[in-house]
Amino acid sequence: MALRQLRRDDRIAVLGDDLSHGPINPPSLRLRNQFLENELGYDFEAWGPRSYRRRSWRQQMNDATRKFWSAAVSERVRPVVWLSRRSAREYAGLCEFVWRKGDAPFGVVDVTEIDFTDPNGTPSPRANISFGRISDEQMIRHGLIDRITSLPVDVRHAHRARWARLRDENAALRVVEAGVLVSAPINYFDKLILSFVGEDWTRGARVVGDVFGQEPTYGAMDDMLLWSRVLALVDDGVLEGQGDLAMMATSSIRRTPTSQP
Repeated sequence: MALRQLRRDDRIAVLGDDLSHGPINPPSLRLRNQFLENELGYDFEAWGPRSYRRRSWRQQMNDATRKFWSAAVSERVRPVVWLSRRSAREYAGLCEFVWRKGDAPFGVVDVTEIDFTDPNGTPSPRANISFGRISDEQMIRHGLIDRITSLPVDVRHAHRARWARLRDENAALRVVEAGVLVSAPINYFDKLILSFVGEDWTRGARVVGDVFGQEPTYGAMDDMLLWSRVLALVDDGVLEGQGDLAMMATSSIRRTPTSQP
C-alpha cells in the first residue's frame, strides 16, 4: 500500500516461514511443520483457508516458501530486506537470507532504532518491535524507502557466524536477548506465562495477550506457540483449564492449588 501511494511498482516477496522456532539445520519447512504438529499440536489442515481446500495448507506453505527463496536470492534482482531486529522471526529471516545470499549485493531497511510516531506526532514506542506492525502511513511519513542501506562486510560476517552457531545448536526456539538472537529451550516463556495466571479463572486469550505485551515476547512469537505452552503446563498439572482448551478465546485457565506461590 505504501509503495502504491508512492507510485512505485516494486515486487514484494514475503517469507511466511518462521525460522525463530523449530529445527533450522537443515532449514527445512517440512521439518519445522513436523515440529509444530508434534511438539506444539498445530493442525495445518484444520486451519487452512477455504481457498486451499483442493491442496493441503502444508503443501501451499511449502510452495510459497520455495517461491520466496527463488525470488529473494535470484541473481537478476537486488533485493531489499525490511525488518526489525527486535523480532526474533524477522531477525532469524535476515540471518538465513544472509546465509543464502553470500556476497551478492542487497539492501536493508532496519527499523530497530527508528522512533515512530502516529499521525498526531505522538510517539509509538512499540511500532519498531516488528516491521509487520508498521502502517503504510508510517512508512511514508518516516521515509523508510529513503533509508535503504547496505550491510557492511563485517556485519554480514557477524550475521553468518551467529547463524552458523544457531544452526549447530538447532534449538527449539530462537529469541532476542539484549539485542542478540540466541537459542532457547521450548519452555523459555513458561515463567512469563505463569506470572499472568493466578488462582482465579482467566480467559486463555487474555493470558496470551498479556504475555504478548511483555519483553521479550512482543513481536517475537505467535499466539499459538504461547498457547501450546499453556496447554503443556496444564498437562504437567501446573495449571488447570476449563472449557474447550483447543480454543483460547473461549476457555479459561488458573493455577492449580499446589502450584500457588
